[in-house]
Amino acid sequence: MTYAHEGDAGWIQRQYRELGSPFVYLGSPGSQVRSTLDISKEAAEGLLAVADFVPGQSAVNQRYAEAYRQEYKEEFEPTGGWAYDALNILAAAIRVAGEDRAKIREAILAMKGYQGVLGSFSFTPNGDGLHEVSVVRIENGRPRLMKSVSVEAR
Repeated sequence: MTYAHEGDAGWIQRQYRELGSPFVYLGSPGSQVRSTLDISKEAAEGLLAVADFVPGQSAVNQRYAEAYRQEYKEEFEPTGGWAYDALNILAAAIRVAGEDRAKIREAILAMKGYQGVLGSFSFTPNGDGLHEVSVVRIENGRPRLMKSVSVEAR
C-alpha cells in the first residue's frame, strides 16, 4: 500500500539535500516507508521522521512483524499496522459491548492503554485517538528507532 505523498516525500528529501538546508529535517510517517526511501536513496541518510510503526517497539510489534514476514515473505509495510490495530480495537470493543453501535463507541472511547502493533492506544471522550509514535533516523536506507513517545488521554 502506498500513499500519494510518499513519492512526494522522497523528492522533498532529495531537494532538502540539494538546497543544503541548515535545519534539521523531521518528516511525516510517509518519509520513512520503503517507497519513499527507494526514491530518495542516499539523500535520506541521517534524516529524521515520525513513524507509526518500527519493528522492535514492543513485543506485540515484534510478533506482528515476524508473522507478516512469514505470511508475505517480505518485510512489513508500516501502513498495514494501521488497519490491523483498527480492526483489533473494533473487535475488542464488540467483545465488550455486543453489537449495539452506541455501546461499541462507548467501549472504544473507554479504552486506555490498548497495546497494538503501533503502540499504546487511548481515546479522549470526544473520540480523538491517541497512540504512541516513534522518531526514527534513516541509517543505511532503513529507519532506526530512536525514541517512542506516548500521549495519554486526560
